[in-house]
Amino acid sequence: MRQKRTAFLLALALCLMLGGCGGFPEPLGFLTWPGAVPQTENDTGLLLGPGVEDEGLPGAEWGVFEMMRHTSVQEPQDEGFLLVYVPQRTPLYDAPYGEEIPGRAVAGASFLQVDAGDGPLWFAYKEGWLYGEDICPAPGGVPEERSLTAVQVEERFLRLEEKFPEGAYWNHMEKELPDGVESPFSVTETPCQHSRYDQLFCNQYNGSMLAVFDQFDHLCQCLGFACLLSDQLFGEDAPLYRLPEDAPLHPGDHLRLREYEHSVIVREMDEEGLRLAEVNAGYEDCLISWEREFTWQEWDDLYGWDVEYIISRYLPSPAAEAP
Repeated sequence: MRQKRTAFLLALALCLMLGGCGGFPEPLGFLTWPGAVPQTENDTGLLLGPGVEDEGLPGAEWGVFEMMRHTSVQEPQDEGFLLVYVPQRTPLYDAPYGEEIPGRAVAGASFLQVDAGDGPLWFAYKEGWLYGEDICPAPGGVPEERSLTAVQVEERFLRLEEKFPEGAYWNHMEKELPDGVESPFSVTETPCQHSRYDQLFCNQYNGSMLAVFDQFDHLCQCLGFACLLSDQLFGEDAPLYRLPEDAPLHPGDHLRLREYEHSVIVREMDEEGLRLAEVNAGYEDCLISWEREFTWQEWDDLYGWDVEYIISRYLPSPAAEAP
């Protein structure tokens, strides 16, 4: 008798959960997701999940459903694609650095696949392009805290550190080259002694930024190295944006100093300070350095006041100007 009563109570509870045995309530409408944007009339065009008028899952709830489905790893990841997580409603673009597609966006709390061959700033999705700073990698269905762009830029930095090791010299000592010949990947163990040889043995690299620095015939030493790193990190075809000296910084940004006549690349930064990638900090030998670190106060006291502008490849605010 007790077993029958227990079974009856369980059946009754299930019946109540199913809306009086008449079916489920509005799909997943009883679920909430921290940080999800409340649905509005404009959300009916969300990419993942049809609108309310289609009697489907509203965008935010669809995102929760996608999260639940992917974290259980019910579907294998397609070869050549990355599983990513969209933490909040984010726009879809018609092309890299293009226009937002009107009425189309990706719902917050969504998992989807993007082309693994793109990046580090833009990633192709079946309906358009997503900005890498808006999405997070989610290997195995577990989202990482950093953006997909941050992860890929870090991976490229590590490869560059192997090509240009700390303490080596970015030059072609004892190998004279005709003027104007680029030598971006030459590294030696011998300083190039600018006070003796001037720029004779210094590497040259022009790349995408020669037009920005049109006062020079070629780019070498600190400037050439900074331009090389930028192109290696983001691609030579990535647009350049000249930002004011007080703009927010990103890993890979090129900082140009006025009085010091020096260029550095932001290697990494956080709330405590920043680390630089550069050559020729001593103005004498094109020494490669990845390890100069500053607190923000130290940076402001030594270099921050002298930043003339920032050259960035990241999607700028509307107020930024193209150089």
